Amino acid sequence: MKKKITHIEENRKAFDIEIPAKDVKTRKDELFNKIGKTAAVPGFRMGKAPRDLLEKHYGDRVLKEVIEDLISDSYQKAINEEGFIPLGLPDISDIKLDDSSSLSFKAEFNIRPRIELKDYKALKITKKSVEIKEKDVRESVEALRESSAKFKNAENRPVRLGDYIVCDSEILVEGKPISKKRENIWMPIEEKSYIPNLSAALMGANLNDEKEIESTIPADFSNKEYADKKAIFKIKVKEIKEKILPQIDDEFAKDLGYNNLSALEESVRKMLERQAELKTRHEMEHQVIERLLENANFTVPTSLVEEQLKYLIAEEKERLIKQGLKEPDIEAKEKELEARLRPVSEKQVKTMFILDEIAHKEKISVSSEELDETLEEIAKRHNQGKAKIEKYYKDNDLLSNLKMELRNGKILDLLIKQANIVVS
Repeated sequence: MKKKITHIEENRKAFDIEIPAKDVKTRKDELFNKIGKTAAVPGFRMGKAPRDLLEKHYGDRVLKEVIEDLISDSYQKAINEEGFIPLGLPDISDIKLDDSSSLSFKAEFNIRPRIELKDYKALKITKKSVEIKEKDVRESVEALRESSAKFKNAENRPVRLGDYIVCDSEILVEGKPISKKRENIWMPIEEKSYIPNLSAALMGANLNDEKEIESTIPADFSNKEYADKKAIFKIKVKEIKEKILPQIDDEFAKDLGYNNLSALEESVRKMLERQAELKTRHEMEHQVIERLLENANFTVPTSLVEEQLKYLIAEEKERLIKQGLKEPDIEAKEKELEARLRPVSEKQVKTMFILDEIAHKEKISVSSEELDETLEEIAKRHNQGKAKIEKYYKDNDLLSNLKMELRNGKILDLLIKQANIVVS
């Protein structure tokens, strides 16, 4: 076997490999001998068919197997000889079987970057102290009150502050509609409306009134093409709804499944504490990862960054579509998305390698029992059977992702426990 190494970049290499004709012939003979023992060729007893007929019936299959076997074996041999640690499968190209029957091909592959981890057991991070105040509890209870509101049709009166209207809505810029007409949407009449002065212009309107209101489309409008532009908002009032809020008392708490108001408030307090703890944990994890990245000086394979970048761009496009942007507008943002998300992609790939290296050094892994326990918890949260959840994860190739997520959580647990934490 002859091989030539090309160093494409620090962590991407290529082999040009040539396998001599005698090795190709030997592998062919081995396969034909194996097939010949059990081949069913008309006119011949099993194992007695001549080679020329075997080649006629099985030649293509044998050649395919020979090429696959020799490429796999020679690539692995070359990897072992050079001491490379490949990442994933190689990209095989330029496969040639010439007249002399020698086989040649090219294999491009990523190798694991060499990571020299600096101190990671005493990272300096800050932890914000959070106190849940009575005001926070009151605001959350008030939010529950708002979500428990009932609505009744307002009879024989115009629209007023605090109402909701059920209406048909259309937005025109330079006389042309910018999207499909929206029908039967609920619109709050607020002191400060998202569209400037829209609520103010609708106050005093009566049932079945049709209004044309001139205003400015906000700067953060989902379709940036129309942001900050003057527009006409055509609104037809179809229903006027008066919001009825319940009193915050023991009866209100009982309606929500609590014994009394004190029990509701205590539950809200605990929920806010859990949320605060979760937010603090996420902030500390973010700081740990930033410290690790600051201390890491290595490059990652460009192809992995590109692969992750494609995933992030696809995810962002899906989000923009849900916001109502049209395909041509999203495609026009391709370069902007790529420029914004490339550094994010590189960070994510680097973080993956750093955490993987720490897991190796600290011998951190996830057992099958831990994975089962997590699937059980997910099943309970979704009120499903564990078998159904496990099937979903297997069918969608998500088990390895879940395992990595659990392993990374254990790594971050360790690093936070060992960190130099300053409480602010």
